[in-house]
Amino acid sequence: MPSQRSNYILCKEPYSVDVMRYEQTQGEPLQLTEFGQLNGKRGYVFAPFMPSARTPILLIQPDKVEKLPMRAANEERKRCEVVEENHQREAYHRDFARFHAALTDGRFRKLVLGRSATIQLSATIDAEELFWQACCQYPRMYVALVSTEMAGTWLMATPEVLLRREGKRCATMSLAGTMKLNAEQHDFDSPPGQKNDIQPIWSHKNLEEQHIVTTYIRSCLENFSSYIDESETTTQRAGNLVHLRSDFVFGLKEGKDVGDVVKALFPTPAVCGMPKEHAWRFIVEEESGDRAYYSGVAGAMMTENDVQLYVTLRCMHIEENRLRLYAGGGLLPDSDEEQEWNETMAKMETMKNLLNV
Repeated sequence: MPSQRSNYILCKEPYSVDVMRYEQTQGEPLQLTEFGQLNGKRGYVFAPFMPSARTPILLIQPDKVEKLPMRAANEERKRCEVVEENHQREAYHRDFARFHAALTDGRFRKLVLGRSATIQLSATIDAEELFWQACCQYPRMYVALVSTEMAGTWLMATPEVLLRREGKRCATMSLAGTMKLNAEQHDFDSPPGQKNDIQPIWSHKNLEEQHIVTTYIRSCLENFSSYIDESETTTQRAGNLVHLRSDFVFGLKEGKDVGDVVKALFPTPAVCGMPKEHAWRFIVEEESGDRAYYSGVAGAMMTENDVQLYVTLRCMHIEENRLRLYAGGGLLPDSDEEQEWNETMAKMETMKNLLNV
């Protein structure tokens, strides 16, 4: 388990065979209160769903940077038994009732309801071994282990890009809708990028979720972009789940910077709701748990023209022999509680499967 006095990151881009290690050995990470303060700054961003004094936006400024080759996970590592697992089903039931009522009475078009589950293990878990296991198990995803004195240790394997910048070219995506692959669809997009005929069939609810997110992102980018290219909607695999995805490529107008775009985009309706500001506040006030750094932002912006920021989905907070897993799902007026609950359970499997228990 990393020392909580260290500030370092291990991360792997999707499909990459290299792992980056960033460490700040001198001083402490910068603490920011809003994303616009990222303009002109460099470092590794680790931001919460809602910035606060307790969970600020952290900018780790590494003085040690290493590129490491991919390696296999240690299959001989000691397995930890699950001593206790708590999913807080009753709390979710109460939250769902409040959220659903706010949707059916017309206050919101969409709301994302998040939750967490705790897993108590028989021994301390090796967070870095879990990272390598995630890299091997989820090649399509951005995998990162972030350990800071203030935020603790978090592991994620996320499929969602918030913002990429390579030179003058920027990119983002709308990612919404979730479906678990059945036995007949198990080989969909495996190996990654392979086309096949086993296409999942999407429900109206999932298609509407994707439409809401796509429309929101398009409207945000119009304020910052000199041009916008939008792709057709495709199906993206993430572990044993699939999502609907549309890609955007755009150019920043003169005088606009990365922090401005992140401030406008985040949180997207994929992790928050619509209308954005009211949904953001409603979630913070009405969800039983605290999302902390779940459904926030993580990624490197080491130079002006090399930015890779992701939404922190499929993640867990690691505390020695105690893990807290996070998941959420988008609710619409016609959402069904049991289906939404099952979706969060399926999303949590991404992290839980790393335990090999």
